[in-house]
This record gives sequence, structure tokens and C-alpha cells, in this order.
Amino acid sequence: MSEVIEVEKIIAVSNRNGKRCYLLKWKNYDSSLNSWEPEEHLNCGALIKNFHKNLKLKEFTQNFQLPMTIKVPIIKDHAYGFDRGLKPQIICGVTKKNDAIYFMIKWDGCDEIDVVPAVQANVKCPQLVIRFYENNFSFEE
Repeated sequence: MSEVIEVEKIIAVSNRNGKRCYLLKWKNYDSSLNSWEPEEHLNCGALIKNFHKNLKLKEFTQNFQLPMTIKVPIIKDHAYGFDRGLKPQIICGVTKKNDAIYFMIKWDGCDEIDVVPAVQANVKCPQLVIRFYENNFSFEE
């Protein structure tokens, strides 16, 4: 008999090889065991629905062009983005506004996702940027 492992929460969504996949945190397991799983293997519709609702994703598209407004809060004495000093965990999405590219970044130890300029991410976490593009876009010759 196989063990049933429960999904604790969905951390991110990605398009991998033309399939929608979710980065999952497993209940009663360490975060180091988080894994990407294809949507068709999952039985957690309510979690998926709430995940998209919380991110305000109305439509998932292959290239992650999100229908969102980029507003970086200017709050005195409140860190945002890389100024938080947190380690970026994953890039969840990308959007473009006024010819500038912005990434949605999920941070280690934090449930919030910040929208940060790609020019910052390219310098501060280049391997995450490369992984994001490799996992979400195919470049044909």
C-alpha cells in the first residue's frame, strides 16, 4: 500500500514542457523536499484555486504576461524586494510595463511575493533568472 502525502501549500506555478506545474510544500515534510508536480497529478483543486486567487491570476498564459499593474510601495522604514535581505526562492512569473521587465519573486521564509525589476534580479539572482527562462520558454533554432 502506498503512502498518501498531503499538499500543505502551493508555492509557485510554472509552465514546464507545455504543462502547468506547481511547486508544492508537502505537509509534515521539510521545505528542502518541495517539488514541482504537473497539475494532472494533483488532487488539491481548492488549494490551486486559492493560490491563483491570492496571486490575482485571472488567466494563466504560457509566457506569464500577467494582467497586473506594477506598483512598488514606497513605505518609509519598510523594506521591499531585495532590500528585505531575504534569499530569493523562486521566480513565479514575469510581466512587462513601460518597456521594463519585472519578476514576481517568492522569498525563503516569507509568504509574500514581491514584484521587482528584472535588472535587479539579473544581478542579484542570475541562476534563478536562467532557471525561470529555461523552465518556461523554449527557444527553437
